[in-house]
Amino acid sequence: MQPELFLLLREYCSLVPARSLSISNDVSFSELNKFLVKIILLNPHLQRFPPAEQYQKSFWKALISHLEQLQRTSDDDDEIDDRILERYLSLLPPALPVSGSSHASIRGEICGLGLPLRPPPNKSFVTHFWKPIISDTGSVRAVDVSQYQTTTLHESRTIIESGTTGLRTWSASLHLAEYIIIHSDLIRKKRILELGSGIGFLGIIVATVQRLLQQPMPIWLTDGNEVVLAQCRKNVSLDCNLSSSHPDVHYGNLDWFDALENDPRLDGFIKECDPDLVLGADIVFDPTLIEPLVALLSQLLRRKDRGRMSIIALTVRKEETYRGFLTAVQERGMTVEELSFERNSEMFIETIEGQAARDVRILKLTPKYKVCKDL
Repeated sequence: MQPELFLLLREYCSLVPARSLSISNDVSFSELNKFLVKIILLNPHLQRFPPAEQYQKSFWKALISHLEQLQRTSDDDDEIDDRILERYLSLLPPALPVSGSSHASIRGEICGLGLPLRPPPNKSFVTHFWKPIISDTGSVRAVDVSQYQTTTLHESRTIIESGTTGLRTWSASLHLAEYIIIHSDLIRKKRILELGSGIGFLGIIVATVQRLLQQPMPIWLTDGNEVVLAQCRKNVSLDCNLSSSHPDVHYGNLDWFDALENDPRLDGFIKECDPDLVLGADIVFDPTLIEPLVALLSQLLRRKDRGRMSIIALTVRKEETYRGFLTAVQERGMTVEELSFERNSEMFIETIEGQAARDVRILKLTPKYKVCKDL
């Protein structure tokens, strides 16, 4: 597949806004026309796990406009495939009464003036394409799609839904997922615990990489919100994700504040999951959660006869919150090392506008003191 078309496929699957799509002028009318039908419209995966219809409408509008421009400058007599036009028309809303009508069937009107409110974004399937191993194929004019894994999630398109930010994938998760893919030895033959798993993106990556290594070990995905955790389970279990065949994935509702109260249930949970590596992405965002989070990390890292480690990816939104986390970690007897990592922007496409410019850092936490062997 041409790199320009593969990029457009990835952007469509990642719900890149229509105004930001990479629509190349180097692709001919005929090539683009065929690509849109065969690779997008008739794609079995995208038929089962499609982007939200609101997004599809803006996508097809932009692509039809581009096809029309190419058509005007092309010597070919080809027409836009009817299936493309039919798909776009199927996404348009039915005809509404004229503006100003107080027709009772219009919901969401403002003061009965016939001004319908724009509906909130629908939940959507999002599919990421990624390579298990970063390598140079030596060719820049063709993409072998079979070399790529896909990770598909059903997620919210709003920042906050049902009182939580956990129903969509955030930038720090993409950074940490890429780091783990490149440094897969970190999870080789390792028991994994993830804090704040959200809808499961990082968990899917970890489970997939372990399956590719043919060395699956217990993975515990946790969150403090039952709605989020239920969506996490559904996403990890989607049969299009290789993670669905991992034999040892577990889920748990974990309240970080239990670490401040010496809750015996937490002690039992830690002994049960017995992690070698603790992961977390974008879990340092609320200053009020720093104390219980660090208390929990302290308990997790000191309870084994072999050293444990935690890798946390965080987005620095407020410097004082970041500094507060570092201070709390050091006061609890842990060392912090910022890992050098320059993200490959082509690995995962950002699904939140403007997040690409944010400051994301990856930290390694280890116990400073001697590990207790009797715990």
